Amino acid sequence: MENDVVVTKKGQTTIPARLRKKFKMEKGAKLEIVETSEGILLRLKKSTTDIPSTYPQHGASQETKKLLSQLRAKDPRAAYFIALDHVSTEDKTLSFAEPIIANVSFNDNVYWCKNEELGIISASPKLEECVQEFEDEILFLYNEYGKEPDAKLTNDAQKLKQRILRHIKQ
Repeated sequence: MENDVVVTKKGQTTIPARLRKKFKMEKGAKLEIVETSEGILLRLKKSTTDIPSTYPQHGASQETKKLLSQLRAKDPRAAYFIALDHVSTEDKTLSFAEPIIANVSFNDNVYWCKNEELGIISASPKLEECVQEFEDEILFLYNEYGKEPDAKLTNDAQKLKQRILRHIKQ
């Protein structure tokens, strides 16, 4: 549904109440203005406390919030960050002593979850699928590298193993 709005001489406009309610926009909400091939996109900037509640494994302790703020400063284009304190399969839960952070962005109708430390990138048009693929990549790294004896791994693979095991709660 399209909405017509007027821009004032100061460059201000009003976002229709229906959209403010739908996107839970309150006074002081921050928007990012993005140039697209079709015009201007206003995208709601989420804070580090806006972690989706549909994922119970996403936490936001004070330490994690501080880390997320540092990550936001490093990558201001990210929509938000997700801090995973565990991932689960049907038969196993892998708990993390240190959260694994997914930098979540949305570009060209695709969600991206990235973690530079572990070299994980997942992409999907649906956020839930993108997060699930990100979690699957964590499990893959743990199963393929974390459980493998060092003697069977290259030097780079051993370093990756150390990075993934650093997060695992023993």
